[in-house]
Amino acid sequence: MTTRPALAAAVVAAFVGVVALLAFVAIPEPSREPLLVLVGILGKSFSDVVSFHFGSSEGSARKQDTLDRLATQPATVHASHADVTGSPVTVDSDEGEPHGADPRGLDRPVPRI
Repeated sequence: MTTRPALAAAVVAAFVGVVALLAFVAIPEPSREPLLVLVGILGKSFSDVVSFHFGSSEGSARKQDTLDRLATQPATVHASHADVTGSPVTVDSDEGEPHGADPRGLDRPVPRI
């Protein structure tokens, strides 16, 4: 298990444990207020865990993992990068731009007016 899931499990277990303690154990009055502060802190942390795992943060993490994975793969040439003769166009993996003569003349720079 990695660090994030282990930490999330610990926060959830601590929150449930302290709430159960308050529900089923008689807490002496001097200790009750600090325990309620602890419940508030753990409640906020519990809320953060739930928001991450079921909210947009998990989707963002998955998207970032996908982007990281795609960034390490070599560039591939798709059919849309072939010229009209059907000859493949080479792609420079550093720049990701197609190279080769475009028979339509679209590879020339556009003059500034």
